[in-house]
Amino acid sequence: MTGDATRPRTGPNGGRAVAGPGRNRADRNPHPRPRRRRRPAPAVLGELSLATVVRRADRAINNQRLRLASWLLRPYLAGRDPRTAPDDPVLIEAAMLWHLVQPADAEDQVAWCCYAYHASRRLHGVQHAVTLSAGGSLAASLALRGDRDAFAVHRAVVDGYGAVGNLDAAIIARTALAGTLHRFGSCAEAIVEARRAWDDWRQTHCPCGGGGLLAAVGLLAILIACRRSTAALLVLAQAAPMLPPPGTTERARFARWAILAIESTRKRHEATCTRTVDAAVVGVSGRPPRRGPPIDWPALLQ
Repeated sequence: MTGDATRPRTGPNGGRAVAGPGRNRADRNPHPRPRRRRRPAPAVLGELSLATVVRRADRAINNQRLRLASWLLRPYLAGRDPRTAPDDPVLIEAAMLWHLVQPADAEDQVAWCCYAYHASRRLHGVQHAVTLSAGGSLAASLALRGDRDAFAVHRAVVDGYGAVGNLDAAIIARTALAGTLHRFGSCAEAIVEARRAWDDWRQTHCPCGGGGLLAAVGLLAILIACRRSTAALLVLAQAAPMLPPPGTTERARFARWAILAIESTRKRHEATCTRTVDAAVVGVSGRPPRRGPPIDWPALLQ
């Protein structure tokens, strides 16, 4: 064995080179880059700015993480009086997100929806997109609590979208108005508004298409709940060309959504509508109302 064989191997810096995973990092890279120091995380969530929280909450909602969004917004909105809040665009957006993550029966949901709507009206105007979106949220919250002020807010939103030329949004808003009227037992007025929304879409043929599906299913649900099967069959025939082809995954998805909407509307409305209609028919004719054979709506929709 020669002397070179017994000489210890050295690394590039003169130190002993060690082969394998335990090799000295300095030997691998004699000029390491300095590490970037990360900004320390805030000690508590309240140290974040509201704008940052709103961005993170919006991202969480888009990813279906509603509990995370609620946790982010709670320190800034829970326990705060919306009546004393300033007209701030970031706070308006936070209030609108708060409506999406709170339970329907939350005590402060209507208060924050009311703040977002009226503050946006003062800050942006009655026809601004934020104002109209906040108005839709407020009308829905009022309707769930049986407050008839929802009608006026719904109509203001419909008129606002119509004034700015957003026809598809106006059709969707009118369909929501029809649903609220139906929820309160105003069957005839609800059918008029729902039919107008459907006719508006058929006449304008909005390229978005979303308003057309909502209008068709909304009118179908109201007509079926009020047991106007002939009119409902006509609407279904009119809507047939815009539906996905039968037997496809898209058609099955549409059928599940439509059946759920129709059944929930029928169950919610059945007691009120049956009592009102049957009493009127019996009072005029002296005999129970005639009922045709039941229609298998799920089979027709699939």
